[in-house]
Amino acid sequence: MKAKFIGKSLIELDAVSSTNEYALDLIKNDIVAEGLIVFAKYQTSGKGQKDNFWESEKSKNLLLSIILHPNFVKVEEQFLISKAVSLAVADFVNTKVDKVSIKWPNDIYVDDRKISGILIENTLSGNIISNTIVGIGLNINQIDFISDAPNPVSLKLLTGKTYILDDCINQLSFFIEKRYKELNNDFNKTNFDYLKSLYLFNFFNLYEAKGERFVAKIIDVENNGELILETRQKEIRKYFFKEVSFLNLK
Repeated sequence: MKAKFIGKSLIELDAVSSTNEYALDLIKNDIVAEGLIVFAKYQTSGKGQKDNFWESEKSKNLLLSIILHPNFVKVEEQFLISKAVSLAVADFVNTKVDKVSIKWPNDIYVDDRKISGILIENTLSGNIISNTIVGIGLNINQIDFISDAPNPVSLKLLTGKTYILDDCINQLSFFIEKRYKELNNDFNKTNFDYLKSLYLFNFFNLYEAKGERFVAKIIDVENNGELILETRQKEIRKYFFKEVSFLNLK
């Protein structure tokens, strides 16, 4: 189980402000081979979704960015990249534990606890995606979380085992390359598997948008990232990221 081009080149850093920012600087200054991984033992200002900070104890977790050139993906369907990467991370976690799902748009959950966050940044050139930086934070060996994140978990907390980070990078690279190639060949399978893996897909749950709370179920996610909800009254509602929040249905 070994990737051919994802991770073939790897830059390992003791500490960096953000692996995504480091990768972006590489792209700005040179042509970077597809599949290059920037891996850091520690991030001083690791980025998450909504400008959140990704907490990670030094040398305990995977903090990495992967450079891709997905020029086969249409700009208006760029969320397909997020779907493929989310599936790959879920594939990796599934080799260690059960009950893994993807919480829209691209957080990886085990039961109701978050084990990984993904931040994807695309560089557009006209109607072409020239570069994509895939940032992944994946909790591996950390057992104490001090931030106010509500539900973090790690593989070690779930299994009691300690994992070798280099092995985890190699395994994760394999799954990302597999899903990336699959996306290039047949994005219908990517869509099908993403929905099948989606947290709360086709289950009624409480949501909030523009101050209104309502009960609905996820029925689809468009290739532009739009979440499609259906209320109990059969009303269809559509939201982009940050426009709607998941709440607990009591």
